Amino acid sequence: MPDVRKALITTAHGQDSIYLGRLLREKGYEVLVLNHRKTLPLDFNHYDKSVNVDITNTDSVLTIIKQFCPEEIYNLAAVSSVASSWQNPSLSLEVNGNAVARLVSAIARQSNGRDYKFFQAGSTDMVGKSLISSKDKEFSPWSPYGHAKEIARQAVLSARENQGFWCVNGILTNHDSRYRSNTFVIPIIAKQIKEIQKGERKAIQLENPLIGRDWAHAKDIMKGAWKMMQQADPRDLVLATGVSHTLTELIEQCSSTLKMELKIEQIQSGITRKSDFTSIKVDAGFAHEILQWRPEFFGASTLLSLLQDSD
Repeated sequence: MPDVRKALITTAHGQDSIYLGRLLREKGYEVLVLNHRKTLPLDFNHYDKSVNVDITNTDSVLTIIKQFCPEEIYNLAAVSSVASSWQNPSLSLEVNGNAVARLVSAIARQSNGRDYKFFQAGSTDMVGKSLISSKDKEFSPWSPYGHAKEIARQAVLSARENQGFWCVNGILTNHDSRYRSNTFVIPIIAKQIKEIQKGERKAIQLENPLIGRDWAHAKDIMKGAWKMMQQADPRDLVLATGVSHTLTELIEQCSSTLKMELKIEQIQSGITRKSDFTSIKVDAGFAHEILQWRPEFFGASTLLSLLQDSD
């Protein structure tokens, strides 16, 4: 029998780890996840083994990689909140940027770039443009979160170009699922829709209903990440649906599908971002073509999926 393929995911927690881990296991991989908490991670059928270690502990992570010998390494570990990065930029810088740079450099140096494939989960926040393309060459992060992710992206580029390491940056659009934290806007809206359905509230409250993004589903984005790792040559790509909607448009579409009136009430929030783009559109055609990959969820269908009790 052929050897079982192995993959390491640098976090046991969060929607991306859950969907990627499930996908890998369905494809016959043995999946090891890193757990940064004192308690065992919840098992959503997304891993075979877990090891307690933090991504910032570079030497310990390297030891685990050498012992487990994964063909593929997916770095999904991050401080994921853009808003909180304004409040604690040093933490975002260390976890999302410096720790990744140390790890990528060390793996490339010790393996001569031939033993592993490495995926770095980036963000459209690195780009700093209202129209984002896979062929973008200039990056101008607008948040501490984006700045830290850009440090990681540059480290991946350097390891690939200077040391021959097989590593890629996936620039990921906004993506959600029922496993997404309720601190993010799409899960917040889904929770409020459920409350309206139960008669517990009268309107959806939002700070800015006109915010426009490419709203994808984590399951689709993680499938795109895996497909990037199956390519013969490493190539950075933007993973997105290619369709953008405002929050108002999403809610109107959900209202039509659910056949119920969903009113929107604009409110003031105590959290303000120092800079932001009201609308961000993503040209994902290049990734769709290269990977032969088409997302199943678009905008409102992503939001509606959060109202379901199962995947």
